[in-house]
Amino acid sequence: MSQQSRPPEQSSPTGPSLSPVVEIPLHEIPSPSSPQRASSSRSPRQQPPPSPVSETTNLSRHQTAARGLNQSSQTTSIPNSNSSSDHGRPHFPSPLYNSAAHRPIPMPTSHRQSPPLSRHTFSNAMRSQANRLSTSLHQARSRSQVLRAKTSKLFHGVYRTSSQYISIILATLLFILVSYIVLTSISSHLNSPLLKISPQLGTFLLTVLSKLTDYAFGSIANKVRQKIQWGPLLAKSSNMLTFFTMGSSVGGWWKVLLHRRRPSGERIVTANSVSSWSWTPRLLGLVNILIWGIIQLPGLVFMTVLNPSTYYEAVEWTPISGGLGVFDPNLIIQGYDNAKVTDIVTRILQDPAQSIETTPIDEVCKSSRSCSALLLTGGLNNISPWPYGQTKDPALTFYIVKDAPGYQVDVSVPDEGENLQFNPEYCALYGVDLNNAFQLCIAWYRDPPQQLVARWRACTESITPSGECSQPWPINATYMTTIAYSRVLATTTYDRLTDRIRNVEGIKDHKVEIISPYHITIAIDTLLCAIGSGSTLCQGSATNALFTSQIFLGLKFRAVPQGSYNTEYLNYLRNLLVAPLFVFNNSTGSAGGTSRPFINEPQPNLRAEYYINGSLAREYRYISPEAWTIYVYVSVAAFLLIAAWIVSVWAESYPRVQTSSFPFVDYLKLRWSLEQSEEWKDDLKLVFEGEGATSDSKVITVVVDKKMARKKTQVQP
Repeated sequence: MSQQSRPPEQSSPTGPSLSPVVEIPLHEIPSPSSPQRASSSRSPRQQPPPSPVSETTNLSRHQTAARGLNQSSQTTSIPNSNSSSDHGRPHFPSPLYNSAAHRPIPMPTSHRQSPPLSRHTFSNAMRSQANRLSTSLHQARSRSQVLRAKTSKLFHGVYRTSSQYISIILATLLFILVSYIVLTSISSHLNSPLLKISPQLGTFLLTVLSKLTDYAFGSIANKVRQKIQWGPLLAKSSNMLTFFTMGSSVGGWWKVLLHRRRPSGERIVTANSVSSWSWTPRLLGLVNILIWGIIQLPGLVFMTVLNPSTYYEAVEWTPISGGLGVFDPNLIIQGYDNAKVTDIVTRILQDPAQSIETTPIDEVCKSSRSCSALLLTGGLNNISPWPYGQTKDPALTFYIVKDAPGYQVDVSVPDEGENLQFNPEYCALYGVDLNNAFQLCIAWYRDPPQQLVARWRACTESITPSGECSQPWPINATYMTTIAYSRVLATTTYDRLTDRIRNVEGIKDHKVEIISPYHITIAIDTLLCAIGSGSTLCQGSATNALFTSQIFLGLKFRAVPQGSYNTEYLNYLRNLLVAPLFVFNNSTGSAGGTSRPFINEPQPNLRAEYYINGSLAREYRYISPEAWTIYVYVSVAAFLLIAAWIVSVWAESYPRVQTSSFPFVDYLKLRWSLEQSEEWKDDLKLVFEGEGATSDSKVITVVVDKKMARKKTQVQP
């Protein structure tokens, strides 16, 4: 058989597939006398470890008879196994013949001719080379895995450290958001998000924030508790009940707190000797219960009181005149005729366009249970220029008067035990004649003289010229009140459609206004008809005469035995004491000022305090928590966050076991870790199993901590 028909040499079936073409220089082929030839006949198991000098040199040592190589390039090419048609096995040309010329290739004279390379030798060489490549890849892969493990451990440590604070950071951000929303709702209204949404949506938003607050603070409490349990408590405590109590919940804390010293049918771990860190489990349970209760407080108090609130936004401030002027006795004139008197006396303090309730400031009044206070603003119809003009925006239906002067009156009913005696010189009779008259008395109430006390009463029979009733004065027809006057400044919002006072805020500059009984009596004499008055306004059907008769008939009706005491004529009496403030001043009263406001400009010739600013306004309705609930939320939440940050940073100084979100898995992991260590195998392992534990065992000895010189702990039934 000719040499060109010889099959190509095949590699060993066990050898790995070769890499693409490998170039082997001819000058690196060793001579036949080289000692490397002897090693080529060894079996693969007896091959010495390959030299790391050069993989190309190692291959050339087993191919010293490669005569079919191209002398021009002086290299031998090994075809790629992927191009072989024999099931992936490599094909090599005949080492002794040129396949093209079918004749031997003469070797260079500088090299001796070597015998042909056997199939077994070449297979061993390929296997050795593949083993070396596999070993190198394995070592590189091992180094990569070690580097990856170190890098992963580093990043995991950083992630683990940062993840411990994620809950606290999120809770802090939530606290800042909620505090901003609720605090701006009571301080800076226009910046509050609650002002931009409806009350219904605001209630929903506050409910969601309340639930998120509960969840956030519960989460950070669990994180901090877990840090303490698996950090300093595990490292320092020898009382395993303390360790397990920290990892329990509310039910477990109550169980530990209320358990008897020898509970029947239950097992509990106690320690005979503990370190300074082994706190009493009862105390730890109590502390956890208290913290749990405090955590519920922010979310609970947050939704305790929600008030529907209204805010009025001014559009543009412009100069105006308005407010209620100062009472001026010099403006009192006898026989003053004004059809508005009846309306003033019957409803001035009950008119929502003229007065609104406020907080009392008079100390004497505040000491009485019946004390109340009302603010008199002067009304919207006293403002110049005329505030009722049409606007382009139909929502501007409100008008704000800023820092307008006015009166505050604090009124109360004297106590029943006070036996007030009025000097006759402070009393006067009003009516058409003595048979149809009532008595009105006004005097100082107490020293110092700041408050007035007034009383009026009617008699069922005639009254003597001295002012006495022919029969005892009926109690049902006797009304008495105290009153104190103060000047104030207030920002008032009016409804332009109804003239009602919608809101009052910023009441300031309280100044006590002392008005003597004499001046009030003189002013009332011009509004009512006193006995013996010669004024034409008290004759026939004149305005003052009719109004005086109306008051008498009302009081007399209350004086009959079937009559009953009510507050209607008490209010009339208080209105009568306030009426001079509206009538006799130089801004609103017809007696001293103009009765008509100016349409396009402020009213001239007034005192400087009456020139103020006003603006059209729009209304916003929103929901807002009560102020005290906001302050409680902010203080408690801030305390919890500060405590969580401090404890978390402190706990990081102790070595801590990496835990999961499942406490039971963490306990199993702790047990498994103890079982893997021979040194610790007999220590805390027995906490989980017990030494010789059986269903009827009474006392089980457990070793708690090797650091405590193997102190003994007993598990008692």
